[in-house]
Amino acid sequence: MNSAFYNGKPIASIAALSSALNVPEDILIDMSHNANKYYKKNRPEIKSNGKERIHYSVSESLKAIHQRIKVILFQNVTYPEYLQGSIRDTKKTRDYISDARMHSGKRMLISEDVSDFFPSIKYDQVLKLWMYFFNFPKKIATTLTDLTTYKGFLPQGSKTSSYVANLIFWQYEPALYNKLKAQGITYSRYVDDTTLSFDRYVSDKELGQIISSIFGMMCQVNIKPNREKQDIKSRKNNTTVHNLNVTKKSPTIPKKKKNNLRMAVFNCIKHSDLHGRKSETYKKMYRSTITRVGQLGRLHPNQSQKLKDKLAPYKPFNS
Repeated sequence: MNSAFYNGKPIASIAALSSALNVPEDILIDMSHNANKYYKKNRPEIKSNGKERIHYSVSESLKAIHQRIKVILFQNVTYPEYLQGSIRDTKKTRDYISDARMHSGKRMLISEDVSDFFPSIKYDQVLKLWMYFFNFPKKIATTLTDLTTYKGFLPQGSKTSSYVANLIFWQYEPALYNKLKAQGITYSRYVDDTTLSFDRYVSDKELGQIISSIFGMMCQVNIKPNREKQDIKSRKNNTTVHNLNVTKKSPTIPKKKKNNLRMAVFNCIKHSDLHGRKSETYKKMYRSTITRVGQLGRLHPNQSQKLKDKLAPYKPFNS
């Protein structure tokens, strides 16, 4: 299955949308007309290249509607396996680790990124998604677009934005995937991070054609590739995907990251011995560390278990 498709019921009226989302019709209409006031711009996050990434907070009332849209509509979509990020899949985990696993052990790897992906997705593109992918009438599509965009673009931070981002190439991505697969190339996308890998020699000419096909898909929806973050690596140069080593057949966590985690466990134990285990500071430290230890277990279960055993006697006191 190379194309996404919607499995849910058709929605032909505002009354039907109101019923599906379990939101009174008058409230749904009012919030769609005034959706912008329910967003709040957060403090900018500074990226590694010095540029800003803007996230938005959503008020509880609109967030509740977004949750219903996510569950009733977006989680009723079947997504192709090459889409790996921010997707609920009851059969198989999809996340940064599963994405990295798809490319592990390959001879060569290409990573492509998008410049300002979320704000590059404009109102009209989201409207077309609701109209032509979900096949909703324009009135329904307009209401849903009003609810899921902010000032004419897709805001990063809302519950629905990553789902829209996953589907934004729905018209063009299946054909690109099939073309690359026929060439022996593995393709995946983790929201705005696109990765390609292969086990054969590729000439500079073919490499240029492959990259041009990726750029062509992006340009179809007026999204610009981030040429500064393009990365082409061979296996002998220690390939990575999402900061995981993928040189071997299974992804591994870099040694430096594992050492940092061991230090975090040591600091937890040290803090417990010096200051006890009742403070909120310690509880926060412990929760963060034990979560990271659990994540380690997905790729390095033995190492994770040893760290869990070390932390076991140092669980926070409830009071």
